[in-house]
Amino acid sequence: MATVLAVLIPEQGGLLQRGRESQAETLAYDYAHSVIASRSVSRELQPDSERFDYRDWSVDVALEELGISTGPMTVFRIEVRVSGSNGRALAHAQGMITR
Repeated sequence: MATVLAVLIPEQGGLLQRGRESQAETLAYDYAHSVIASRSVSRELQPDSERFDYRDWSVDVALEELGISTGPMTVFRIEVRVSGSNGRALAHAQGMITR
Protein backbone atom coordinates (compact mmCIF):
# COMPACT_ATOMS: atom_id res chain seq x y z
CA MET A 1 0.00 0.00 0.00
CA ALA A 2 2.80 2.41 0.88
CA THR A 3 4.41 1.82 -2.51
CA VAL A 4 1.19 2.62 -4.34
CA LEU A 5 0.72 5.85 -2.37
CA ALA A 6 4.35 6.83 -2.92
CA VAL A 7 3.71 6.67 -6.67
CA LEU A 8 0.25 8.27 -6.73
CA ILE A 9 0.81 11.24 -4.43
CA PRO A 10 3.46 12.99 -6.60
CA GLU A 11 1.27 12.47 -9.67
CA GLN A 12 -1.72 14.00 -7.90
CA GLY A 13 0.40 16.99 -6.88
CA GLY A 14 1.40 17.50 -10.51
CA LEU A 15 -2.21 17.29 -11.65
CA LEU A 16 -3.28 19.83 -9.04
CA GLN A 17 -0.53 22.23 -10.15
CA ARG A 18 -1.56 21.91 -13.81
CA GLY A 19 -5.16 22.51 -12.76
CA ARG A 20 -4.18 25.73 -10.97
CA GLU A 21 -2.17 26.90 -14.01
CA SER A 22 -5.08 26.12 -16.32
CA GLN A 23 -7.46 28.05 -14.07
CA ALA A 24 -5.09 31.05 -14.00
CA GLU A 25 -4.85 31.01 -17.81
CA THR A 26 -8.63 30.82 -18.18
CA LEU A 27 -9.13 33.77 -15.83
CA ALA A 28 -6.41 35.74 -17.63
CA TYR A 29 -8.05 35.13 -21.04
CA ASP A 30 -11.38 36.21 -19.61
CA TYR A 31 -9.81 39.40 -18.25
CA ALA A 32 -8.00 40.10 -21.56
CA HIS A 33 -11.29 39.85 -23.47
CA SER A 34 -13.04 42.09 -20.95
CA VAL A 35 -10.32 44.72 -21.47
CA ILE A 36 -10.93 44.55 -25.23
CA ALA A 37 -14.69 44.86 -24.72
CA SER A 38 -14.41 47.80 -22.33
CA ARG A 39 -11.96 49.67 -24.56
CA SER A 40 -14.22 49.25 -27.56
CA VAL A 41 -17.09 51.12 -25.89
CA SER A 42 -15.72 53.34 -23.16
CA ARG A 43 -12.76 55.32 -24.45
CA GLU A 44 -11.79 57.58 -27.28
CA LEU A 45 -9.49 55.47 -29.42
CA GLN A 46 -5.98 56.71 -30.03
CA PRO A 47 -3.04 54.56 -31.10
CA ASP A 48 -0.99 53.89 -27.96
CA SER A 49 0.36 51.23 -25.64
CA GLU A 50 -0.10 50.91 -21.92
CA ARG A 51 1.10 48.67 -19.12
CA PHE A 52 -0.65 48.33 -15.79
CA ASP A 53 -0.99 45.89 -12.94
CA TYR A 54 -4.21 44.09 -12.11
CA ARG A 55 -4.05 42.00 -8.95
CA ASP A 56 -0.86 39.94 -9.36
CA TRP A 57 -0.88 40.21 -13.17
CA SER A 58 0.94 42.57 -15.49
CA VAL A 59 -1.27 43.67 -18.39
CA ASP A 60 0.03 45.13 -21.67
CA VAL A 61 -2.46 46.78 -24.02
CA ALA A 62 -1.49 47.97 -27.51
CA LEU A 63 -3.88 49.84 -29.79
CA GLU A 64 -2.88 50.36 -33.41
CA GLU A 65 -4.79 52.23 -36.08
CA LEU A 66 -4.94 50.20 -39.27
CA GLY A 67 -4.81 51.79 -42.69
CA ILE A 68 -8.39 50.68 -43.33
CA SER A 69 -11.03 53.36 -43.46
CA THR A 70 -14.65 52.71 -44.33
CA GLY A 71 -16.26 56.08 -44.78
CA PRO A 72 -16.42 57.87 -41.43
CA MET A 73 -15.23 54.76 -39.57
CA THR A 74 -11.66 53.91 -38.64
CA VAL A 75 -10.42 50.42 -37.82
CA PHE A 76 -8.12 49.73 -34.87
CA ARG A 77 -6.36 46.55 -33.81
CA ILE A 78 -6.14 45.92 -30.08
CA GLU A 79 -3.81 43.41 -28.47
CA VAL A 80 -3.83 42.46 -24.78
CA ARG A 81 -1.16 40.35 -23.07
CA VAL A 82 -1.50 39.18 -19.48
CA SER A 83 1.51 37.85 -17.55
CA GLY A 84 1.67 36.35 -14.08
CA SER A 85 3.73 37.71 -11.22
CA ASN A 86 6.52 35.33 -12.24
CA GLY A 87 6.59 36.81 -15.76
CA ARG A 88 5.00 33.76 -17.39
CA ALA A 89 2.56 34.60 -20.20
CA LEU A 90 -0.98 33.63 -19.23
CA ALA A 91 -3.06 35.11 -22.04
CA HIS A 92 -2.78 36.85 -25.40
CA ALA A 93 -5.93 38.19 -27.05
CA GLN A 94 -6.47 40.37 -30.12
CA GLY A 95 -9.45 42.09 -31.65
CA MET A 96 -10.60 44.72 -34.12
CA ILE A 97 -12.52 47.83 -33.12
CA THR A 98 -14.26 50.25 -35.47
CA ARG A 99 -15.20 53.80 -34.66
